[in-house]
Amino acid sequence: MKNIGLSSVVPVLLLALNSSLSAAAETYDYPELMVTPRSSDRLEMEAKREQGMRWRTHLTLQAPALATLVAGLAQQANVDRDPNNYSQLAGIIVGGGWLAVTGALTLLDTPYTVANQEVGGIPRKTTREQLTRERFAEEAIRKQARLYTTLRWLSVATNAGASIYMLANVERRTTSAVLDGVSLALAFTPLVFSHPWRDVAQEQEDYKKRIYAPVAEASLLREPGTGSLAPGLKLSLRF
Repeated sequence: MKNIGLSSVVPVLLLALNSSLSAAAETYDYPELMVTPRSSDRLEMEAKREQGMRWRTHLTLQAPALATLVAGLAQQANVDRDPNNYSQLAGIIVGGGWLAVTGALTLLDTPYTVANQEVGGIPRKTTREQLTRERFAEEAIRKQARLYTTLRWLSVATNAGASIYMLANVERRTTSAVLDGVSLALAFTPLVFSHPWRDVAQEQEDYKKRIYAPVAEASLLREPGTGSLAPGLKLSLRF
C-alpha cells in the first residue's frame, strides 16, 4: 500500500477548510440584519405607539418639576433667611421651566415618527441598502436615548439644587418645609424610574447582543492523559 505523506494531506485539509470557511462566509450576515425585530421595524412600531403615549412619555421629568414648582409657590410666605425671596423664585423658575420644556416636547416632538419617515425613504433591495437602512434606524433610536440621558441629569441637578436652596431658607416646622423635602426626594425620580426612549434603545441593543453572545457553562471534562473527570468551563460561540 502506498503511504500518503504529510505534504499530500495538508493541502487537502487546507482546501477543505477553505471550502468550509467560504460556505460560512456566504451564510454570514450582519447583526443589524439578523436581529429580531430589526431596528427599522422597531422604529416603525414605536412611531405607531408615539401618538398614544406622548402624554406619558416624560412623566419621570414632569413629576419632579411639578413638585419643585409647588414648593416654590408655597415658599412665598414661609421664608426665614431670604428677604429677597430668591429661594421661592428658584423653585418657580426651575419647576416651571421644566414643565414648559417637557410640555413642548410632548406637543411638538415626535422623534420616532420623523425618523421612521426618513428611514422609510431609504431603498432596501440590496444588502448594502438594507444595512444602511438599519444603521440609520439604530442611530435614530440611540439618539433619543442619549438626549434623555442629558435631560435626566440636568433635571436631577437643577431640581435638587433648587430644593436644597429652598430648604436652606424656609421656616422650620411649616408646610413649606415639608414640600421642600418632598421636592428634593422627587428630584431623583429620573434616576429611579426608566423612560421609554431609554428602554427602547436598551432592549434593541440587548436583542442585537444575543445573536453573537458567547455561551459559557460549568461542566465536568475528561483529562486527556488520565481520562479522569475534572471540573472545567465550556465556552461556545453561536453563529
